[in-house]
Amino acid sequence: MNYSIFEYKKLASCNFLGGDTNSFEVKIQENGTIEYKESDFNKNTLKSEFYQLSKDGVEKIKKSIEDNWQIFDINSRLDNGSLDGYGNEFWFANEKRNRQILAWNIDNSIDNSYKASEEYLKKYGENLKQERAVLKTFFEICDILKEENFELNLYKFKTNNKSKY
Repeated sequence: MNYSIFEYKKLASCNFLGGDTNSFEVKIQENGTIEYKESDFNKNTLKSEFYQLSKDGVEKIKKSIEDNWQIFDINSRLDNGSLDGYGNEFWFANEKRNRQILAWNIDNSIDNSYKASEEYLKKYGENLKQERAVLKTFFEICDILKEENFELNLYKFKTNNKSKY
């Protein structure tokens, strides 16, 4: 049975502040097929491409998800207090479990010398721990993809690899 082991979607901004209104998604199947799709705010497909990840790459991603098994216990809706901006949707799966996680404006700025107020930590501290667990697994998968010339981060996907079709 072929199933999606990992998915990431950057959802369009509501454009209240004139931001980017396009979305993209990356899906990685157990057989190594990578599907990349860009959509506009109205969910019209702008681009759709398919690539192939090596069997070794697939196994490394599956191992990362297994090693970070706590990901399956993360809340499916994370709330960091953000009310606008872009959405982040993650999907992690193995043969027995899966977890879809939706967040808004998730990033690692607090880990990059940004200081959160005591009030923020009191209100969103548990959420912050869960966001960090999601980002840890996400960035591990990004590093695995980079080994095969696929660049994925929270804001974009690109590659010089040739599309399968």
